[in-house]
Amino acid sequence: MIASIKQKKIYYNFFNENTTSQKPIIVFLHEGLGCTEQWRGFPEYLCTKLNMPGLVYDRYGHGKSTELQEDRTINYLHEEAHFLNEFLQEIKIISPVILFGHSDGGTIALLHAAFYPQNVKKVITEAHHVLIEKESVEGVKLAKNAYENGRLKPALEIFHGSKTDSMFYGWANTWINADTSKYFLYDELKKIRCPVLAIQGENDQYGTYKQMQAIADYCTNYELLWLKNCGHIPHADYKEEITQKTSDFLKK
Repeated sequence: MIASIKQKKIYYNFFNENTTSQKPIIVFLHEGLGCTEQWRGFPEYLCTKLNMPGLVYDRYGHGKSTELQEDRTINYLHEEAHFLNEFLQEIKIISPVILFGHSDGGTIALLHAAFYPQNVKKVITEAHHVLIEKESVEGVKLAKNAYENGRLKPALEIFHGSKTDSMFYGWANTWINADTSKYFLYDELKKIRCPVLAIQGENDQYGTYKQMQAIADYCTNYELLWLKNCGHIPHADYKEEITQKTSDFLKK
């Protein structure tokens, strides 16, 4: 399905729509180089296990949505958090949702919960970044090298096609070139009132435990899940554990 918002075509898809429960919908927000397909079936799997409806969508510049047309600024995640509100209104979702975000998507989920508390019942976030550490920038530089000299570009082209260059450099150049020393989302975290489950792996190449600590320091209602021997994609490395933890979190 396609929604049109501000002359941008946004691809989205529902699943488990016919569940007989009255449970809220889970909205999944993909990573910075991701799209709906790159979840590799995890949203459908999770929602089937939980008997809950789900929604996935490709953000502007990704997957089957409109190609990125302009340079990004360091505030693009804030812009996406506001865009999510317009998107939900456009597709007629008016009840509070549960947000499940990965990486950039996790940051967007937190920001949306801060800006639109009436929209969100709970947030599950994996590998978010609410401050930019040296590890974050070094991780992006390694990804850029893999894109230009390795096999990352053809791997991404499978999902993004002709949009791949604009999508990748819109992400990579933003974090490499911006003044990331001023990027702190602490004020936004203080505004979040819904429960937050924050998940991160110890081997995440884009962030350290400081990302988790920020949730503990600035959010009022939270749970933390720190996973040993886990990289940047916890739902791939620990699929069953993430599913069970999410189930327990949503039952509370």
